[in-house]
Amino acid sequence: MTYQTVGNTNIVWSDNEPLVWTMSEEFGEKGERLTRSHRFNWSSLREFVDEPLLMLLRDELINRRHNIALNSIKGDSQSWLGLFRALHKHQCYERKITQIDWQFLAALQTIHTHIAKSSIYVVKSFFQRNPESEIFSNGLQLSDFPNYAQKGIGGKNISKVLSTALTRSACVEVLARCHEAYSDGKMDIGLYSFANLAFTVYVRPESYRLIRLGDLKHDTKNDRFGIWIYPVKQHVAAASKIYYDLPSSVGLLLLKQRMDVILKYGHLVTTEDHHKLALFPANALNSSKTAWQGKYTNENFGLHRNSAGIIQCYFAAIKSKLQLTLGLTATALRHTIATQLALHGCSAKTIQAVLKHASDKTCRKYVDIAFHGLIHELSDALHPAFNAHLPVIKMFRTKDDALNSAESAIFSEDITTGETIFQGECGKQIRCEHAPFTCYGCSKFIPCFDADHELNLNIVTREIDDFSNAGQPYKAMVDRWTRVKYDIQMVISACKLYQARLQQDMS
Repeated sequence: MTYQTVGNTNIVWSDNEPLVWTMSEEFGEKGERLTRSHRFNWSSLREFVDEPLLMLLRDELINRRHNIALNSIKGDSQSWLGLFRALHKHQCYERKITQIDWQFLAALQTIHTHIAKSSIYVVKSFFQRNPESEIFSNGLQLSDFPNYAQKGIGGKNISKVLSTALTRSACVEVLARCHEAYSDGKMDIGLYSFANLAFTVYVRPESYRLIRLGDLKHDTKNDRFGIWIYPVKQHVAAASKIYYDLPSSVGLLLLKQRMDVILKYGHLVTTEDHHKLALFPANALNSSKTAWQGKYTNENFGLHRNSAGIIQCYFAAIKSKLQLTLGLTATALRHTIATQLALHGCSAKTIQAVLKHASDKTCRKYVDIAFHGLIHELSDALHPAFNAHLPVIKMFRTKDDALNSAESAIFSEDITTGETIFQGECGKQIRCEHAPFTCYGCSKFIPCFDADHELNLNIVTREIDDFSNAGQPYKAMVDRWTRVKYDIQMVISACKLYQARLQQDMS
């Protein structure tokens, strides 16, 4: 056996079969170390690719672990496999492929409609990084590689965002329908709490996968909620957890989810290990209900083996329950919040800080969308009204900023203390009769990002409870206040993200 180490990643292969190798690594904080592993099998390529070339490419993939995540290496491997198999399938070579040369590039150009664009990109990016590699013949230039995309990389990125990002009204509609399904018993607390968390923190599926019961925090003295989450991203081998403040409505749902997980799965581990249970666990147990199905899940306190489990069991399950036609994915939600941040005037650096990207390069497309006025194309099939395609918050203010007029001030009364709290300003000449609650769904509202908007969230939540207990005749009122609740909840999330922007700018 041959062993190799790149950073914290261990690579191993048999001397008898060097084209089948495994890459594994530990991650997580001390005391919570987990292992991820991928197996690569290129042995079938020997039939039509020269082995020395395959060995060079294998070494290149292994060395890439210095720069990209293990999952990305798996993706690059699949791109190379697809490329070689396509060349073989279309009989582009009479003999084995020995090098990437003029013939190779000509063959790619000939069958480019049968090759994934990602495969072409992998080859070109490898050449850009290391044009002197033995893999390439002498004299090749970047311009020699196939380039059949009609849009540049930036254009394709913008198109991707425009096709997936949701309008704010669509976000509220999804959350309201989740509430209705949960109230009717058609959706369990796991899906309901996950949906609310997803519309609050906007992280990647892998980050949701790694959340444990102990990561949820409740400051009972001040009745504040928060959660520790791994910001899974490229270029970082062992990222530390980041603390996210949560609205009380979301925190309470997650407390219910935590109790539900302990009720369903607590018997599978010792009481002392309850805090290690996954907050959003795999739900498949064996027939006797004494263990999860799958060795990895049992060894890691209910964690899904990979992010595909989170996508299937939560994002896809919510979409199926609600019979949604729009794309409900972590990517769509991240595109949504990033585009709205750009419209608020946030720089690519700020969006990078909020979404926890390794660099601001990926985030520039959101700023481009705002700069070029393309926001009106977001989710164009969902709502024809122009205002539905704009974020409700076009600007922020502080509690200390001067008012345009006394009539435009928005106040709320804390019924527990009798204190009147200034929470924002109406962008019109005079505030509406039903302020402050209608303000959160209005594009004219200028909220104070440093105000306590949870005061209104708590009032609305009590209204929902009261009307729910009053029975079916008041269902319309429940639906109305539920949408107001999620309008407020999204404004709270936006204010917290804006505060993160200010903190980033000051650092």
